Amino acid sequence: MASYDLAKSMKPMAIEELLDYYFYRRVAHLMVPYLIRLKITPNQITTLSLVFGLVAAFFVYHSYFIYGAFLFLAAVFFDCCDGQVARLTHTSSVFGRTLDGFFDFIWITAFWIAIYFSGYFQSHDINILALMITSAVSMILHCWRFDGVKVLYLEHSSAVYGEGDLDCAEAWGLCKQEARRFNFFTAFLAILLAFQMYFFGRGKEKKGSKTLPAEARQAFIKKAEPVINLYSYLGEGHHNTLVIMGLFLAPFTPYLLIAAFWIILIPMNLWWFYCEWRWRRAVKGCRVSL
Repeated sequence: MASYDLAKSMKPMAIEELLDYYFYRRVAHLMVPYLIRLKITPNQITTLSLVFGLVAAFFVYHSYFIYGAFLFLAAVFFDCCDGQVARLTHTSSVFGRTLDGFFDFIWITAFWIAIYFSGYFQSHDINILALMITSAVSMILHCWRFDGVKVLYLEHSSAVYGEGDLDCAEAWGLCKQEARRFNFFTAFLAILLAFQMYFFGRGKEKKGSKTLPAEARQAFIKKAEPVINLYSYLGEGHHNTLVIMGLFLAPFTPYLLIAAFWIILIPMNLWWFYCEWRWRRAVKGCRVSL
């Protein structure tokens, strides 16, 4: 079987979450050669992640928490595989990345809903609905903002723009183009991309509208890279790991899973505010979007 370089399958270290970089992607990379050999496309792998996530939600809904946690882990590993296969086979695309995020949203939301409606907390006479809703909203906002800041960092730190994202105008144009072709699902994905980039990325600014010269780029990297490292703790992998750990321990006590939701809601939101403050200080005077 052909050998596939792990480093080439990874994102730049600066924008990776620590848990993803040192654990999830390294385990996922063990599956990558087999997926490539079977000619499974990145979008098909994304769909596998969705399927495993929904099956995990089904098990949790029926109070099989340990099985659900293992299936959740499988969904996370496949979620890492799709991007790694795309980078190794040079099949990355804007639609693929957006589909990945959309499917993640579906199965993770289903998983959280399954936790609540499993009746587990109700059997312990614990009302957790408000905590779960606010924690879920916090997780979504953290992940969207982290993704948006990563895009800005790549765009202004690399002479060749890294991930091929679109600005809002391009995304809306792509949406209209796909709608005219009656590709309504891809048109919907373009809308999601436009929404995320407007509210959590570059706003109304066009991609590359503030290209930095080489000297200014190095100054920006020096200021911004430590902040991106701070933001990485707000990524999806860290949120998922908290829930997985709480779920593995849920059969023994409900309070460790409750603790995971509280960590997402309070410490991680405080960390987010700190990151925003550091980001604004880092980019001030660099002609870079906030």
